[in-house]
Amino acid sequence: MVSNRVRDSPLDNDVRSKIWTHVKMDPGISVKKLTEYTKLNGRAIDYHLRILERDGLVTKRKVAGRRGISFYLTGYKMEENPTNNVTSPNILSDVPVPQPDPRYRT
Repeated sequence: MVSNRVRDSPLDNDVRSKIWTHVKMDPGISVKKLTEYTKLNGRAIDYHLRILERDGLVTKRKVAGRRGISFYLTGYKMEENPTNNVTSPNILSDVPVPQPDPRYRT
């Protein structure tokens, strides 16, 4: 049976909105840092990040020279710094702000 229920926007949830804001303000943030900022356990952070990733709001990446997975806003551009081979982020103004999805109620 297919449900015709319209889903809420993922950012309507206070926890996911807070996580998304932390990812925006600290590109490349880890789950460990998110647990420190939000006071939630890692499993809860993983759950909300999976929803944000499923809906195209965040992307996880393995970054050379760093342990674990880093999270970025979807569309965030990385550039190589030729002086020290460390990946450095472009300015946040290049990151698109998520637009309302017509599948979600307004």
